[in-house]
Amino acid sequence: ILFFFLNHAVESTVLPLELIFEHRNYLPSLFVFFPVALGLSWLIDRYRRHNRIMSFVVAGFATIWIASSGLATYTRNWDWANDKTLWEDAMIKAPQNERPPHNLALEYYKKIGDQDRVLELLTRSLNLKSYTSRIYKDGTLLNIANVFVEKKQYEKAIDLLHKSLEINPNNEVARYNLILQLLNTNQLSSALQHSEVLVQKNESNIEWLTIKGYVLIKSDRPDEALTCFRKALTIDPDNEKALLYAGVSLSRMGRYEAADHFLKRAHQLSPSNIEIYFCLMENSIQSGNRDRLDRYLELLVARFSLDSIMAKLSGLSADPLSVPISERLIAPKITEKVTEKLISIQ
Repeated sequence: ILFFFLNHAVESTVLPLELIFEHRNYLPSLFVFFPVALGLSWLIDRYRRHNRIMSFVVAGFATIWIASSGLATYTRNWDWANDKTLWEDAMIKAPQNERPPHNLALEYYKKIGDQDRVLELLTRSLNLKSYTSRIYKDGTLLNIANVFVEKKQYEKAIDLLHKSLEINPNNEVARYNLILQLLNTNQLSSALQHSEVLVQKNESNIEWLTIKGYVLIKSDRPDEALTCFRKALTIDPDNEKALLYAGVSLSRMGRYEAADHFLKRAHQLSPSNIEIYFCLMENSIQSGNRDRLDRYLELLVARFSLDSIMAKLSGLSADPLSVPISERLIAPKITEKVTEKLISIQ
């Protein structure tokens, strides 16, 4: 008994151990099965000398017990066939635990794209009142918010993310996702406030510096945005996103040559990124450099098909972190260049 509890003390606390982690019982149970095995062996040897019938009874009992344990293990393995069977079984055995419906939603129904079922299970998990529900409630709210993002119901997602942060203000993932949805709904002032919270907590986090800088670009404050990107590039000089956004900031400030330098560095790191071509083209248009624009257009149409180019250009508005460029400005130039190329081929 002491061995059993000492081994559990290594991986658990005074809080009850969830039965779902049955593998945690394997090592602690060693000194349960070992003495039992020794006892059975001793009984069989004893009765073999004094009462052979009883020795067969004990041996038969041991055989049936081992076979039953093996059958139970085999049957239990059916519950582990996939995520659906595992977590549905856990829901039956622990109906008041919020984790089984939560994990069933994310590990199975989310993967097959059944968002309605995901929402149903996450809501059920949120409403359960187990002793761990307080620990996971902010994460559950975050995951429900993600469902509403998929449904493009951004205001509902924002409300849930605010609730998640009320429970756990240190949930950086929830705060980051909140910023994205505030950008989706053009609530730039609130997005900036939350990005500043992230940066204040960790000024060396490149992602937080980049998201703050991006919000500043969207807020038409490119000089302040550039400061964020320079800090990010001090930490990682080859960060593609920071280089790209720094180039956009410089272009917005009218520093077109410097912008071209940063954008070309980003292009060297990711030559298949169409967005960088768009930024190089827009910067060339803004600077009035027709030769440079033609060169970038030639590279673009040589590398990508017209359909992929236009699909990417029209899809920029759906991404809250897409590069803030003018489709109206560069789309006609792309169409013109493609038309010229088709005519020349004919």
